[in-house]
Amino acid sequence: QFRHFLWLEVLVRTDEVYKKFSGWVESKLRILIMQFESVAGMQIHPNPLQYDLCGSDPDWPLGCGMFIALLFSAEAGAHPGITVDLRGPLQRFMEVINQWADKDAYAGQFKLRLRRIKRSELPEYALDPEAAQRRRTAAGPWKKRAAPGDEVAAAVAAPNGSGTSPIGDPSVKRVRVVESK
Repeated sequence: QFRHFLWLEVLVRTDEVYKKFSGWVESKLRILIMQFESVAGMQIHPNPLQYDLCGSDPDWPLGCGMFIALLFSAEAGAHPGITVDLRGPLQRFMEVINQWADKDAYAGQFKLRLRRIKRSELPEYALDPEAAQRRRTAAGPWKKRAAPGDEVAAAVAAPNGSGTSPIGDPSVKRVRVVESK
């Protein structure tokens, strides 16, 4: 069971922009993953699903949410009081995202929101995709939609391949994470 996640939300105003911008972001996620893999004290596990936002943001009618599970453990080099700085990897990822060739043509029609959240802050659409799908308005085709019953916790497999998701080393009680706002 993971306690921390990086929550990426692709927010758009039209189907056309969704297809183009979400494809761009998805194609560049490996860059962020590689950056995170070099951060001492942290293990990651990306969830490959894109969760339909189901109208959860009134200003952005279309979009998807994606999640990367973050695990701070002694095995990864974490210890009580360590500061894990995510600013560098996040800034480099955003520099790549900002190179999107169509950004000027679609100015004001797309947004990428990144937040580090705790498990208790996971949005409803990720915890209960089936209920969220029932409330979803008709919104064009989506790639890799979360199927009913796919919860973030279940969809993010254990980094050790055991089929269980470890919480992390119990001796690592507090980790301070620094990130850009």
